[in-house]
Amino acid sequence: MPRMDILKALQKGFSLVELLITFGIIALIVTFTVPQLFQSNTSTYSSKKTSAARDATFMILSAYRQYKSVNGSVPITMTPLTLSPYMSYLSVDTSSNLDDMSNWGSFVSCSVAAPCLRLSNGGKLVLFPKQLNGTYTTNATYFYFDPDGVYSGAGAVDNQSRSLGIILYYDGTIRTRGALKNNTCIQASGCGINGNSIYDPSWFTGF
Repeated sequence: MPRMDILKALQKGFSLVELLITFGIIALIVTFTVPQLFQSNTSTYSSKKTSAARDATFMILSAYRQYKSVNGSVPITMTPLTLSPYMSYLSVDTSSNLDDMSNWGSFVSCSVAAPCLRLSNGGKLVLFPKQLNGTYTTNATYFYFDPDGVYSGAGAVDNQSRSLGIILYYDGTIRTRGALKNNTCIQASGCGINGNSIYDPSWFTGF
């Protein structure tokens, strides 16, 4: 026969103190685990966009090198559109709007003069009609990369939909708008332009 003291212990259940300790442990686990899950999701979200931006940047740099190899030199009249035959993309958009850079304008329009290339990673690359306009290492032209390829309508503030400004220099160097070379020269904007990290979107974690 089973012992009576064991049966009574089983029938007694948990005491209030034991329940409070159990709930306390669960609460502690939730406190440390849930924020990390949200942070992990945000980190993954930013990581995907940064990876897409790196792909776009690699394509730009490869196109520039191919162009230079084929033509022997790079004229000061070269623009992002000049490099398009050496780029890989799905289609050309000349009518929609994309997000501008962080702390800059609200949107950028895709047009015949500044077409947007839809890439296989879902983003769109804006080819601005800006010439290098010189052969110094500070002469540059630029692109915008919108990682989701749509206009969020969020205005000029920074958010997860903002575009990354990608700067291509005459010497083949690539920088972002937030990390320009000192005294950068861009057609129509002149020289003396320096970087400011506020112009790089919050999702971008670097090349």
